[in-house]
Amino acid sequence: MPKDVIITPEGLANLKAELDHLTTARRREVASRIKEAREFGDISENAEYDDAKNEQAMLEARIASLSNESPVGKALLGRKRGEEVVIATPKGERRLKITKIDVESK
Repeated sequence: MPKDVIITPEGLANLKAELDHLTTARRREVASRIKEAREFGDISENAEYDDAKNEQAMLEARIASLSNESPVGKALLGRKRGEEVVIATPKGERRLKITKIDVESK
């Protein structure tokens, strides 16, 4: 059963934009680098090829992780309106106050 992910509309838009960029432009760029590296010859000793394949693996891992689980959503689960929550983010600690809880039905 899939988990619900809680995220702000702005955060969702940013993640969708990043996912779109990664699945289109970045995938094409990495595929092009792999193709170009193959043209250099023997791939068993080809540093360019190894680098491109590693980049591809990291790209696919990032794609797989997007919208999978939100740290903010995890911190907000089970909280009530009016509560303040401190969340560790990549840019430092954020203090959020829950002002509204909205439930969308699907």
